[in-house]
Amino acid sequence: MSTLRVNSLKPRTGNTVTIVEGNTLSVTGIASVAGTMNVTGQANFASGANVTGVVTFASADLQSNITVSSLTSNGTVEVGAGKSIKLNGASSGYTEIIAAAGSGSTTFVLPANGGSASQYLQTDGTGVLSWATVEASNLTRMTEVASTSGTSITFDNIPSGVRKITITFYNVSSNTNGQTGVRVQLRYGSTTKTTGYESIVGYTNSSHGGGNNDKSDGFYIWCNQADERLFGHMRLTNINNNRWVYDANGGFAPTYVTQAGGYTDLGDSNELTGLTISFGAGASFDSGYINVFYEV
Repeated sequence: MSTLRVNSLKPRTGNTVTIVEGNTLSVTGIASVAGTMNVTGQANFASGANVTGVVTFASADLQSNITVSSLTSNGTVEVGAGKSIKLNGASSGYTEIIAAAGSGSTTFVLPANGGSASQYLQTDGTGVLSWATVEASNLTRMTEVASTSGTSITFDNIPSGVRKITITFYNVSSNTNGQTGVRVQLRYGSTTKTTGYESIVGYTNSSHGGGNNDKSDGFYIWCNQADERLFGHMRLTNINNNRWVYDANGGFAPTYVTQAGGYTDLGDSNELTGLTISFGAGASFDSGYINVFYEV
């Protein structure tokens, strides 16, 4: 085996420099290739290479840095232990990918398309990746129920497939005296369901005694006079095919504590889309806040 060493090598256009198999072409500095370089054997670069043309390797062992304008591989591109793949930004910065130090082997299979806006990559547990949509869970909407809110408030655009809803009441009051109730009615499409509820409203009061009422026009938390304030919550759960059950705990301070429950059926084809919250006796909201939380 022999070694070819030259200080300057410039073949004529169209000619080929061939290193016979078993011999060595040694480049101790930077190897610059502006045209096409075909390597059918083993190519070893100890210090680096700058390639502006096309280099075809049957096999390549790149022990240092290599800078290329385009890289196409018909086989596997393998990076040495502890090394990384670095993708430079168009103007500045870079994105670097490096494997974990552990000995476990992981293969990721990318999806076949770019997905849709706001989607994220998920795995099936075997490394196969796909695009998925973020579930609309733990969303919050808060409404101030001042006197300008009128007799009812509508919460629309509840996401499809929602399973649980929590409604919280803080310092809510009406503008009239008399026993009434804060009523929650379910909406599907643009329709507010006004009948078909089984709403059990229980209450206790030091001056009015105790009792319970059955309501069929909505889910209720009981209340009393205009100068009292409602604090509490109501939980709605879709148990099966848009059949909703509810429980409530709260009441108008300082005299009322209510525990209520019941159910209604929207039917298989009527998916919940919103809520209408009002006073059952037709009173107007006077003050306070209402929060609605959704969980898928």
